[in-house]
Amino acid sequence: MTNSALAHIAFATVSWISFAPPVLANDLQMSRHGVTICTTEVDDQWVLRAHGTLTRTMSGDGEVYSLDLRDQTFTWRVGKGSTYPGFLIDAFPPLRFPRGPISMLEDRGPPRGQRLYVNGEVLEYAGSRVLSLRIGATCPSEKPNLWPNPTVERDARKSGARPSP
Repeated sequence: MTNSALAHIAFATVSWISFAPPVLANDLQMSRHGVTICTTEVDDQWVLRAHGTLTRTMSGDGEVYSLDLRDQTFTWRVGKGSTYPGFLIDAFPPLRFPRGPISMLEDRGPPRGQRLYVNGEVLEYAGSRVLSLRIGATCPSEKPNLWPNPTVERDARKSGARPSP
């Protein structure tokens, strides 16, 4: 091979290496956001619990979310083969503990719910505790909108009404 042919091959190789990542990543779209995790009791103020990074990777069969906190990582998938992170609220124990006697009997636990939004934000509740994972650097300013309302559900069952879906 001549020096000219080697130069063309070297140039083609360098060009391929330079342009391959954007071409190959074209089917995967990724976004990264700073997020804030805050918790509250239903009638209390929001408390900042952690800052982290939420990465959203979209592909042909769904989206993969990865939440990186200082010492923990949570991953979930929405779409084909969906998986969920469990309840993030379990990773953030209450800041205050209830007064009075503690029952040692096994309980079903408080009513729980979770809402995952398409942008990766999460709103969860467990009894009177609420967790908000939201994009940005501040806690929510509004009171949480719980669904279903555990008090309304309990009162509906007592009255014989059909609970909400």
